This record gives sequence, C-alpha cells and structure tokens, in this order.
Amino acid sequence: MSSSNFKELSWYIGHDVEVVRYEKAGHVYNIAIECNDCGTVLLSFENPNNGYQEQKEVQNPIAEGVE
Repeated sequence: MSSSNFKELSWYIGHDVEVVRYEKAGHVYNIAIECNDCGTVLLSFENPNNGYQEQKEVQNPIAEGVE
C-alpha cells in the first residue's frame, strides 16, 4: 500500500479519490481506495474469503518523482 502514515496520506489532500471494488464472476476479491488524479492506490485490502492471500507492493509515483 502506498500510504502507510499521516504524511504520505496528506499528499493526496484535494485529490479526487474513490473506493473501488474488484470482482470476478460476482466475487469481490479486493477493495481499494484509489486516487483518480494520479492513479495511485492509497489503500488496498484483499477479501479474507478469497482462499489465498496475495501481498502486493504498490509503488508511489509521487514519492519517487515518477510520472
């Protein structure tokens, strides 16, 4: 997840953010809070009923200075 503390989350004040669900065949496998302005995933959680857990490292293009 790209925002893990107060300072990192504050970078997105004023941005257009939304809660997004990802599903396949009617099963919601992930819910995330994403920034629509820069495409960054701020928080992401796997559904504990997926039957598997996958760790994803999300890169923060703002923190790294990458567009």
